[in-house]
Amino acid sequence: MHPYTLAIIDQGDIQGGAEAFILDVMAQMQGASYPKVHLLYNKTPHKSYLKRVSSMSHIQAKALSLPSFQVKDIGSWFVGMRSALSLGWYLKRKNITLIYSNTIRGHIVGTVASIITGIPIVWMLHDFTFSSSFLRLLSWRPKKVFCVSQKVKEYYIDKAPVLAQKISIIPNGVQPELFIKKTLHAIADINGEPLVFQDDKKYIGIIGRIDTWKGQDVVARAARLLRDEYGTTFSHVEFLIIGNPTLTSPQRQQYYDNLLAYVKEHQLTNVHFLGHQDIYSLLPRLDILLHASTEAEPFGRTIIEAFASGTPVIASNLGAPMDIITYGENGLLFTPGDARDLTHKIAMLLGDKHLADTLTLKGKRSVTNSYQLPLIIDKIKKELETSLN
Repeated sequence: MHPYTLAIIDQGDIQGGAEAFILDVMAQMQGASYPKVHLLYNKTPHKSYLKRVSSMSHIQAKALSLPSFQVKDIGSWFVGMRSALSLGWYLKRKNITLIYSNTIRGHIVGTVASIITGIPIVWMLHDFTFSSSFLRLLSWRPKKVFCVSQKVKEYYIDKAPVLAQKISIIPNGVQPELFIKKTLHAIADINGEPLVFQDDKKYIGIIGRIDTWKGQDVVARAARLLRDEYGTTFSHVEFLIIGNPTLTSPQRQQYYDNLLAYVKEHQLTNVHFLGHQDIYSLLPRLDILLHASTEAEPFGRTIIEAFASGTPVIASNLGAPMDIITYGENGLLFTPGDARDLTHKIAMLLGDKHLADTLTLKGKRSVTNSYQLPLIIDKIKKELETSLN
């Protein structure tokens, strides 16, 4: 197919799984067989996001306003329409052939711009947060809809049956060669205290932003249970909470404060808050990766990253991880929110090297068969091209 011009609309003001995924995809989209790419992101991008974008010389990037629409707030509609008109003008001026929206605000503003300009749009749905009102209003417009998992697909077909014939499942992808185990120098926790990795210790980590539903509190309770109920058996285990807090509401601030207080109150000296870290070098050093969400996870990118790094995974039996993990083959599952069940699974895995080796081997095989980034990008490329027909 003759190369076309693609506009990717992405929020970019946080650094979550959706943003990481599209950055990985864009980094590979260069060469004669790929479209010319314009990236349009919100006017206040996350510094890590902007750093990665700046490294992609083949991408033409521009900041614009991606406001949050509120159904009952007329003022937000005026702001949103102004942004959509500005976006439409840009798309026409740059001769954009196809729009790819990657986040909810991008879907709404991008779809309005698509209607105004007549340029087709494709949605990439990464989560369950698309407002039902806007979904019903706009779901007739996209030529195709990509869902990150079977669970997300089922959710949106239930909400908007018109999408059923448009949806393809496109999971996240990873590059296994990036996850190489190497000697780590001391890294600092959130208080600036160094953490030195030692060969005679075991390291269990949970990676992701600290939020009310991500389960860091479940991990802290499991750390306490492992200490109190197994005595010195697992005194060599360190728990690493990796990621920055989300402090955009009083509830999230309270959750983070309570988490810190719990660790201090129960003198969990083996629980370390590391903030944001380079997971490519850190993940291969973990002996177990925990994914402890207490609400349905739309995908769970850190699971396949752990697979790629050769790190065994224990995940909540909820949402997309149920599709990614086959219990006892490439991972273990535990009852969501149940710290005692999680503690039992941790103890079982730490005490069974054969099981750990099996999960490692078959986790890597899962990536090879289903989640390698080149496979995912090839699928995206084909789906985008067919959406132009």
